Amino acid sequence: MGGLVALATALAKSGFIAWIAKLIGTAVAAANMGWIASFVLISLIYIYSHYCFASVTARISAMYAAFVAVAAACGVPAMLVAITFGCFANLPISLTHYGNGCGPVYFGAGYVSQGEWWRNGFIITTINVVIWLTIGMAWWKFIGLY
Repeated sequence: MGGLVALATALAKSGFIAWIAKLIGTAVAAANMGWIASFVLISLIYIYSHYCFASVTARISAMYAAFVAVAAACGVPAMLVAITFGCFANLPISLTHYGNGCGPVYFGAGYVSQGEWWRNGFIITTINVVIWLTIGMAWWKFIGLY
């Protein structure tokens, strides 16, 4: 785990994450979509970028602060984005066979192929995202979070 966090730290220190965040922030701001559409787009990038990281911890360490800053700069209420990205940290945990602690054990046993895992993980993650971005957002609006 320490190695994964060290790699995420190295990505952040190298400026790569800041460069990606700036690129995404500039593109989203230029599209002038409004804060809700910007929030959804940035959230989807944050969630599905899990394919590029070997663990949830590494992705959060590298990307959380940068993506919260990008979303806040696009006009998303700060508390909403901070809480949502905290919740969205675990939504893509089933996306890949290497993205969580038990995944490699199940995958290594040969019960599921990589293609099946990635397909099923994508479907499950997408269903969770839709639920969070519809029912969750309605609930957060109801309780006055934004």
